[in-house]
Amino acid sequence: MIPELRTGLVVKGKFASLIVDGKKTWEIRKIPPYVSGVVGVIDGDRDVLLGTVEITGFLGPFTLKELMKHQEKHHGGGFLKQYGRGNIPLYAWILRNPVKFSKPLRVKYREGRAGIAEILDVWI
Repeated sequence: MIPELRTGLVVKGKFASLIVDGKKTWEIRKIPPYVSGVVGVIDGDRDVLLGTVEITGFLGPFTLKELMKHQEKHHGGGFLKQYGRGNIPLYAWILRNPVKFSKPLRVKYREGRAGIAEILDVWI
């Protein structure tokens, strides 16, 4: 069964997998989320839909130094150090209730601000 999703969160490969596996509970972005509820988790490196997660809110703004104390929630490491350069405020989007599909689905999408995408089509 192919899910009826209209909105997705585009994340780099390994981080997308950590989300649907329930290991990454914060997604770090430069703005607060402008969507909430269940969204598809899109591996932006392979253009596949791995599952779903619920965006339930956000925390912040944080400095990079503050966020590095919460590595177990975002798993950002070196990537986050590059992303957060320049002392800009960062926000932790709170992710809950991940669902991993039994196999990735191909997805066509149009990416918008902060990695939020409009899902145009999903197929096997």
